[in-house]
Amino acid sequence: MASTGHVYVSASGFGLRVIPKSAPYRFALASVPAHLDVGRRVGQSWLFARVIPVEGGYRSQLAEDTASLADVLDVEIGPASSGWWLDTSVYRVPLPAGWTAVSADGPGVFDLVGPDHSLIFIQTPARIGNVSDLRTSDQVIASTGADAQSEWVHLRYSHDGAEWHQRHHVRRLGGIAVVVTAQARVEAMPGALEVQKALVDAVVI
Repeated sequence: MASTGHVYVSASGFGLRVIPKSAPYRFALASVPAHLDVGRRVGQSWLFARVIPVEGGYRSQLAEDTASLADVLDVEIGPASSGWWLDTSVYRVPLPAGWTAVSADGPGVFDLVGPDHSLIFIQTPARIGNVSDLRTSDQVIASTGADAQSEWVHLRYSHDGAEWHQRHHVRRLGGIAVVVTAQARVEAMPGALEVQKALVDAVVI
């Protein structure tokens, strides 16, 4: 499905709310975690800007081929948290270092893309059955489990001749089931699971 251009995700923190002008877009933490890098695709090109919180506001830096901050994003007053969060109409989660949030047309409103093609996405389905049913016919259940906050199923499957793993974490908050899914090749899965668990623990409705 092609992107409609609508933006359903913003990044907030340090008293700011950063809203991309349109999709496709991407958010990532810069090498200084308080600095936020934002990209917006226009045609076949990407425009990039960096938002740098400062006392009482912000300043910005633009990529060489980006003419104006307004071509990439809008900035409003936002929550005064000490880190950057991804906000949707239903939930908010912290933006993890080393991962890029990109607009998506899939099951979630954004994807988190990490090292070695690892992927995390979040869904809030209206109904959900047993967590062990969250698999496709080509996936094998490796394990299931639960802790004080969530329950999960860990799956194995093959893709392009390589072993991949996928884990669905289901956390129920205020009557809403938040499903945080991580997937990666087997060697990259431990890092993806660490980030996934941090998101599951931090998600706010």
